[in-house]
Amino acid sequence: MSSFESITALTLIADSSILTGDIGRLVKITGDDTFGRSVLAVNSPIGVLGENPAGPDAAGQAQDPVLQSLPVDLLVGRVKVKAGGTITAGQLLISDTAGRVLGVANQAALAADVTAVGIALKGGLINEIIEMLAMPLTASTD
Repeated sequence: MSSFESITALTLIADSSILTGDIGRLVKITGDDTFGRSVLAVNSPIGVLGENPAGPDAAGQAQDPVLQSLPVDLLVGRVKVKAGGTITAGQLLISDTAGRVLGVANQAALAADVTAVGIALKGGLINEIIEMLAMPLTASTD
């Protein structure tokens, strides 16, 4: 008998592109069990940073995020993401250069080799956390 385990988050090691305040940004695999920011619409994001990396320690020294194991919420179902501009409910969402999401009108508006990561369930403004239905779509070839 086969079994199926539903996984909605993974714990991976942050690379040096992850900074304090990056919660809600799209991330991609950058090495063995390591993730970093997804900074291009042509990247293949696997999820969203689910927890804010630690900030400065008690002495005010910056903590190295590379040493931190952090949860990555996989792009499955309803996911919270950080907006990179004004988003309207129903727009397809792609990655911007900072790992936030930008809205596009429809699948035909996607440039070649660009993958939408989901559809906005709620609208929002730049740097707000919004909700999307994760469902990767590529540009139409029809």
